[in-house]
Amino acid sequence: RVFRDVSLSIADSLPSIAQPKAIAVANGIYEKTKEGYSVWTTSWLYKLHWNDSVIAVFNQKLWMENGMVDPQKKEAFDKSDLFELRFVGKVSSSNLVTFTLLEKRTEEQIVKLATVRNLDATLAKLQKEYDVFKPRIPILTVEPITAFIGMKEGLVGGEKFDVLELNVDPKTGARKYKSMGTVTVERDKVWDNRYAAGDERSPTTEPGNTASLALDRTYFKGSGKMQPGMLLKQMC
Repeated sequence: RVFRDVSLSIADSLPSIAQPKAIAVANGIYEKTKEGYSVWTTSWLYKLHWNDSVIAVFNQKLWMENGMVDPQKKEAFDKSDLFELRFVGKVSSSNLVTFTLLEKRTEEQIVKLATVRNLDATLAKLQKEYDVFKPRIPILTVEPITAFIGMKEGLVGGEKFDVLELNVDPKTGARKYKSMGTVTVERDKVWDNRYAAGDERSPTTEPGNTASLALDRTYFKGSGKMQPGMLLKQMC
């Protein structure tokens, strides 16, 4: 309504020949969006400060083997100031939620759906903007290449992933990832793993869409020495 009122005031200052169209546009947007909500989500990303000195104190004074509860160590853990979170960055996302007479969900369900998906959108942005937060997803199969990642993580098709193999130095125990190739997300085979996605699927596919409605993973194309269990990390 605020947008419409401002638009109408601007329309009054336009030449008379342009006013009807400007007024119609302002009223059209208002009618389309007046019944609903704007959902705004901001996600802050923090990283746990974790280095050799922190690990040493943790292992010596706070760590307990599984099933071996030490009351003194538990109390020390609860009161410890050893752990520190460091700010990495933040992103925001917005979504306009409108309602129609054809909608089968309740108003509460619609708002919940928009809120959850908005949160997923901010997490997907954080994963793309900050390398430290990029997910490493294990390869499920190599013929074809598949993995459990999809629209929830912001994939639409065409994204490139680096294929990583974890190598451990037998002498030092140092862990290092080695690139074994690259893969690209197939555009018509992206898994819709978003919240409540199953409720929206039609029993038939749209013309020209070869993607299976029962898709339970995302498919990739690429080459390299790949094995199940190797990790995929998004490049761009």
